[in-house]
Amino acid sequence: MPELGLRTIPGYVVHELLETDLVSATYLAERESDGYPVVLQVVAAGIDDPGSTAFFDAYELLKRVKHPVL
Repeated sequence: MPELGLRTIPGYVVHELLETDLVSATYLAERESDGYPVVLQVVAAGIDDPGSTAFFDAYELLKRVKHPVL
């Protein structure tokens, strides 16, 4: 996935591209409201690649974690 042409995502300021793969791009950013550093993973629209299930499988596991930072 190529780097997005964005330097901001609504509510966030994007600082740098950290990584890309077939289905997403990962950015270092900060929340505009409080300057808190975050990592944003932007998933490509219309994913129909068989490898994309790994992203959604990881999401299903991650949403079970109960922690104030995640």
